[in-house]
Amino acid sequence: MIVRERSKRLQLTPDPCHLPVYKALASRTRLRILKLLAEGDLNAGKIASRLGMSPAMATRHLDLLQQAGLISTRSLPCKGGIQRVCTLLPDILTLDLTLKPENPGRHRVISIPPGHYTDWEIRPPCGLATPQGILGRFDDPRVFEHPEHTKARILWFGSGYIQYRMHILTVKPEDLEAVEISMELGSEAPGVSSTWLSDIHFFLNGIPLGKWTCPGDFAAKRGRYSPAWWSGGLCQYGILKVLRVDRKGTFLEGTPLSEVTLSDLHPGTPFWHFRLEVPWQAEHVGGINILGRGFGNYDQDIRVDIFER
Repeated sequence: MIVRERSKRLQLTPDPCHLPVYKALASRTRLRILKLLAEGDLNAGKIASRLGMSPAMATRHLDLLQQAGLISTRSLPCKGGIQRVCTLLPDILTLDLTLKPENPGRHRVISIPPGHYTDWEIRPPCGLATPQGILGRFDDPRVFEHPEHTKARILWFGSGYIQYRMHILTVKPEDLEAVEISMELGSEAPGVSSTWLSDIHFFLNGIPLGKWTCPGDFAAKRGRYSPAWWSGGLCQYGILKVLRVDRKGTFLEGTPLSEVTLSDLHPGTPFWHFRLEVPWQAEHVGGINILGRGFGNYDQDIRVDIFER
């Protein structure tokens, strides 16, 4: 058993982006699992044994905790096969019901469909789809040049990057308080796998903001908004991630990600560029799925919230 040495804090607010966390916590069994993992890493079989439940039932609870970002899992070889080892992520949760912007002011929203990219360099497996059907062929990077790629509401690739342009010309640099980017993300596994890790790096205006390790490529159940024709063997849903850059730093769901602030991003530039990248040399080269409106569990495209004084 591996004992955890460093505390990690997750700050929760009434924002709907934290609903998966509240759902995961609303269970005596899942709270007991978190208590066990607070003592150290455990494999799924030992968790099931200690709680007196079937492995299948334990897996359902672990999947919910993983989707909420409360635990991570990894597959390790063992005698007779592969074991799923679980690790607690944040061990301190705080809830602030009064959290508000320091200077409430103007608020604008930009919606960017996944297919509205302006630059890319990707490697297979890869593909694009609209709510009506697949664009081109699977695993052919040339499909990203498809004349109808802007209609895509889901895309995926094994490694490389995709970049989007945001127009914020109306914002004066001195008036900008924060930029939040929310998106539904998953890994891209061969087939699907809820334990397929992928290191996803975020960049804004060419500045690295940090990385997030996505826990898996999820298909345990159909995506709430995915079209009926979408195959069950493809990514069904992801995890909603909220990236925030303000005057204090960069945060992911309220947890500090890096010390990059707005002033580091050349805020006077009329067009901002947001990049998601899975480097081929990363520790976990597990690809990416970017889900937009009409796919997954969140009926939204890449959403950019701009807060001004």
